[in-house]
Amino acid sequence: ALVCTIGGVGCRERNAGAVLTELEASDAQLTTDALNSLLAEAARSDGPDLSLRVTALAGRCTASLNGRSYQLLIKAAGQDKERIAKLLDELSVSKVEWGSDVAAAVLAACGSDHDMMLADKLSGMISANQSGQIPVLGALIRFYAEAGTPDKACAVYDKNLQSLNAARGGQRRSLLDSRTERSLAASALECGRSDLTQGLFDAGPVDTAKHIAMIRTCAAKGNLDGAFSVFAGVESAHGELSHSLYNSVLDACVECRSLDRAETWMQQIGRAHV
Repeated sequence: ALVCTIGGVGCRERNAGAVLTELEASDAQLTTDALNSLLAEAARSDGPDLSLRVTALAGRCTASLNGRSYQLLIKAAGQDKERIAKLLDELSVSKVEWGSDVAAAVLAACGSDHDMMLADKLSGMISANQSGQIPVLGALIRFYAEAGTPDKACAVYDKNLQSLNAARGGQRRSLLDSRTERSLAASALECGRSDLTQGLFDAGPVDTAKHIAMIRTCAAKGNLDGAFSVFAGVESAHGELSHSLYNSVLDACVECRSLDRAETWMQQIGRAHV
């Protein structure tokens, strides 16, 4: 209790260095909460010294590390990808429960250059069909989609989520949030995965605004076939073929500079009396 109080007060006063010096000189043992308080301060510090000292202290004390501990250790590691990879290896064998906070820290460490090594390691740590990790899977799908590796975004879904969606029978509600679903659908279209795209249509309610956004995403990437595929998916699901939906496909033709297909689409709009 005394150690926990020292750690908590010291960190609240931003005097973690003094607390560490006292703990390093003694044989007192830290509780998990006290250790996490010191790790939180280390993660906020600018230099690596405090982080390394707290990490060393954690290594010799008997306090059990929890998911919060690993999240803070990863944040404190900054851009040291080798150190983060070792922490993930340790976390993997520890059987400690972890979730989206750890994933967010790992993906943040991947940086603006979308380093794949850590993301791939994180992905490999998730058991197939582990529904409790859906937020983590969503974060990985978005990361891979934004990193320009749509095949990996699709693979995350195939390995971990496809069977979960199928097991839910006729429930027309996706396991993914709308942002992640758009990222996955765009990745599927980019990879020519019409089966995955259709599966997403089938798993959720037909949402015209969502599909317009998907058509625009395809157009922005020059994937005109993908834009037409989105429209076809709405049509096959008996969704509303609104004026806005037709126009979004026409806009995609123009953005992709396909005037022949734009003219053909205009004729189809006329036949549909939209």
